[in-house]
Amino acid sequence: MSSAMANNDLNRSFDPSDGEDQVLDVFKRGRENGDPWGRANPRYIIDETGISKSNVEYHIRRLRDAGWIRKVARGLYEFVEDPREEETDDDSTTTPTT
Repeated sequence: MSSAMANNDLNRSFDPSDGEDQVLDVFKRGRENGDPWGRANPRYIIDETGISKSNVEYHIRRLRDAGWIRKVARGLYEFVEDPREEETDDDSTTTPTT
């Protein structure tokens, strides 16, 4: 999915909860030091955050509905964009490295 396509469905006014921010942080890990980043499955998010399965599923659903992450395969999700970061760094938020 191109960045332009992702931006069409992006809810820029979405205000993530603390739990949703924790989930987003899992997707963003590694990008600062060049490690693979941007994709995760619910089990990995549960293991990394300690958030319950039902809450992880809820946070993923809300982030998907907002267009900040997308489903790429069964049980696998990919970071799309965090519009709160646009003011600081446009390039690092549009395309995850896989």
